[in-house]
Amino acid sequence: MTLKWTLSVCALAAATLLSGCDINGGFSGRTKLTADDDTYSILLMTLMNPNDHAEQARRFENWLTDELHWKNVFTINKGGRSELYWGRYRTPTDSKLRKNVRKARAFVAPNGQRPFATALTAPLPGRDVGPRAWNLKNVPASYTLLVATFQNAPDRNYFRRRRRAADCCKKLREQGREAYFYHGVTVSHVTLGSFGRQAVTFEVVGGVRRASVQDPRVRSLQKEFPHILINGNTETVIGQDPKTGRLGPRTKKTGLIALEAEVWDAGERDWFWRRTLGDKDAAMLR
Repeated sequence: MTLKWTLSVCALAAATLLSGCDINGGFSGRTKLTADDDTYSILLMTLMNPNDHAEQARRFENWLTDELHWKNVFTINKGGRSELYWGRYRTPTDSKLRKNVRKARAFVAPNGQRPFATALTAPLPGRDVGPRAWNLKNVPASYTLLVATFQNAPDRNYFRRRRRAADCCKKLREQGREAYFYHGVTVSHVTLGSFGRQAVTFEVVGGVRRASVQDPRVRSLQKEFPHILINGNTETVIGQDPKTGRLGPRTKKTGLIALEAEVWDAGERDWFWRRTLGDKDAAMLR
């Protein structure tokens, strides 16, 4: 299937530079799950007793499997808690998943209680696809430039967002670019460059703290990559013109992002930058 997109001249220039990054969407008819795919499950409950949460989860798992014959019940132990899951599904809108969520919430145990009344759909932790050296988690920098994001789109049969981001990073590096990737829970990101704290300065104007990009390498990259590509395409949003102050359509621009190293251990946040730089678009610096 071929999709036609209307891009500005600048966006086309960026698309040329990002030619290996799924510019036309790359929709395919593949249906078989692979290790690169996101999967979803039903989070039945979270057990947090510091003394025996793992044992409690094991008992629940055995009871559901052996007594109720619920298939594919499993536990993930992390951070001093145990999470009990049921099933693996390709998309969060899977009809069987929705049916089983309703079943879990309505389930009544022999003691009259409903232990899974708060069951919900949750993405499962995925593996990092791509070389460790290119993973933004391992880069000792204060800032980097976000140029592309990838997110599965089940309605268009568009999957493997981790693999697409890693491949995009590879293509950029083959062009001599310092490219990195980061895989969040549901979104994968591709960035360019690694910059120190001196790349940005701050000043207070009229009681408002403002940031200003000082590193000429950042400005040069922004000229080459003016717009963020989302699944290979630009995105138009309604925003305020910085010159006129008027609201109107604008294409999302690339922006410098501040890395937040402490979130790497949590592994539960899609956005990996501070929201303290005064910009609604996830701390992007224009």
